[in-house]
Amino acid sequence: MCTVFAESEVVSLITSGEPKEKIALGLHLSIAQRLQAMFSKIPLVDDILFVGGRAKNDCLHAILERQLKRTIKRPEEPQIVVALGAALLANDMTAA
Repeated sequence: MCTVFAESEVVSLITSGEPKEKIALGLHLSIAQRLQAMFSKIPLVDDILFVGGRAKNDCLHAILERQLKRTIKRPEEPQIVVALGAALLANDMTAA
């Protein structure tokens, strides 16, 4: 989904008096549907680990589990996993 289109749609919904909670849920569902479409292109045979800042979003986590019909694991501080990966990659690049 184009973020400019999404922003325009959200502004329109807010202006029309749509409850903010309903708008937020719609955005979460849209993100989860997009991720589900991406997941459908790869075999999901192992555990799924949800990392990065978005993994702290309980609503998105619950929607993804429901849509994928799978338990999705996430570390206590999921954003640190991404930062650690970036640091390790940077270290490998400077060592080469």
